[in-house]
Amino acid sequence: MTISTAPQRPSPHLPADAGSPTDSPAQSGGRFARLPQLAGKGFIPLGLFARLPLAMLTIGTLTLVTSVSGSYAVGGASAGAVGIGSAVGAPVLGAFADRRGQRTVLLVAAILNTGAVLALIALAFALPDAGSNGDYLGTAGPVLAAGFIAGLSCPRGGRWRG
Repeated sequence: MTISTAPQRPSPHLPADAGSPTDSPAQSGGRFARLPQLAGKGFIPLGLFARLPLAMLTIGTLTLVTSVSGSYAVGGASAGAVGIGSAVGAPVLGAFADRRGQRTVLLVAAILNTGAVLALIALAFALPDAGSNGDYLGTAGPVLAAGFIAGLSCPRGGRWRG
């Protein structure tokens, strides 16, 4: 006879007030039920608006580059460059914020991001139309670089404190 070391489910015959320390999150109201208690009631709405710029930058890049170039490939690659830049930039900006202070990093990132987005817009309008040139993906390098830098420098949502 073997004895199982796996955690056992509580018996359904226990009284309702007999809670155990192994109650699942589903039984206690969900994992996010305690979030307002831990982070404050304004965390969820502020977190939504704080993360909105990066989401809109990705969608805006996809829409702009696709409509201007006439190529879904160039638009998707540009939006992907924004996403990759964001994935690389988040830990870098976080490390700089720990060393230099959040206010300084946020201001530098905002200025750099503004320049990168303006460059992305200008370079997107300089792309040739997909129908006029067979090598439109080859001419998209500067747009991809601007998208990467825009994602890299996008100010992150969260609790920035000065």
